[in-house]
Amino acid sequence: MERRIIPPPADWKATTTAFAWCPYCGRAVNFVMDNRLNIARCERCGISENDFYVRQFNRIWRESELNSFLKKVKRRGKTNQ
Repeated sequence: MERRIIPPPADWKATTTAFAWCPYCGRAVNFVMDNRLNIARCERCGISENDFYVRQFNRIWRESELNSFLKKVKRRGKTNQ
């Protein structure tokens, strides 16, 4: 299944919260924790933070950036089980 990648608007800035750009939904959405796999997922379509385009558009390449994002998602407290 091929999915269309939707880049963020030109004025989009990488977030400092659990709110991030989902390139498959084409909008900023909250990410929730998947406790079974210990990853963050888009609450709308389920794509994880490990996806290349999610990382590219939200600038979470370095391990420290990823850990910071995951900490914010966990602190938010919503889970997708």
